Amino acid sequence: MRYIAILVTLLLPVAPLFSQGSFEDKILDKILSSDTFSPAPPEGNPPLAFAESLYATEEYDEAKGEYKRAIFLSEDKSVIRFATYKLSVCLLREKNFEDALHILSSFDYDQDDTISITAHLLSVLLFALLGKKESVHFELANLTSRGEPEILPKILYVKGWAELILGDIEGAKRSFETAVNTENDIPERDRSYSLLREIKGFRPLYVSPEEARWLSVAIPGAGQMYAGEIKEGINSLALNLLLGGATVSYLFKGGYIQAATIATFLWSRYWWGSNINAARLAEEKNKRINREFVLKLVREYGI
Repeated sequence: MRYIAILVTLLLPVAPLFSQGSFEDKILDKILSSDTFSPAPPEGNPPLAFAESLYATEEYDEAKGEYKRAIFLSEDKSVIRFATYKLSVCLLREKNFEDALHILSSFDYDQDDTISITAHLLSVLLFALLGKKESVHFELANLTSRGEPEILPKILYVKGWAELILGDIEGAKRSFETAVNTENDIPERDRSYSLLREIKGFRPLYVSPEEARWLSVAIPGAGQMYAGEIKEGINSLALNLLLGGATVSYLFKGGYIQAATIATFLWSRYWWGSNINAARLAEEKNKRINREFVLKLVREYGI
């Protein structure tokens, strides 16, 4: 009944969460194209074979119908599980995360079933792409507590990638290091060697959000320039000088009400806003540095 229930999908169109060519979109494409998340289909089932041919030609909407047909017509659990999993992948290709995650969550944590484990590992990376750290930790905790030693390197490998996606470079380093030190010789353990070497050689030129904030407290715009946003810094400096100059000018002319109005409602607002904006720009720069590094890893090693 669980497999029949998950076939009910939303009738309304779902807006994509990620824009074309975004960091998340590029990572998702690599995930769905990787060997880790592309299990081989069971043989001898014509509807499933037809669905696979449609998926291969990127006809995802038509493929969904054939995967559903395979689920309804087959009594073979391996066919049902595979078709259900690929149905979720088609939904992900269409950027329908909500329904895809609903389907993936229907799988048990069956350590003897490759599809079930793959479904939950895929959920880990999807939650990371969505920025849902708690859901990532929940899935990983369930997998680790129920997992056999044989699949531990694979779990750690996916955990490392989830941490990279979330920007936790040090966490990813620890995960890949643990995977490397396991005794099971599986592809994910070997891949962890290369990723660990790259992370150890990573020397990012981060900027401090706190320093950016305090620089802008001292000199409006200085924090933005420190974060690499020269144009933003010049604009902030010019605006604060203009408002500060207007305030002082009114004071010298005896326009105390006008000076107080400008200082209270305009100058102070833009001055404090400059501090907040400087810290935000520094955080964004650090995030860009991490994401460029992650995309480099994806291009060179895949997922």
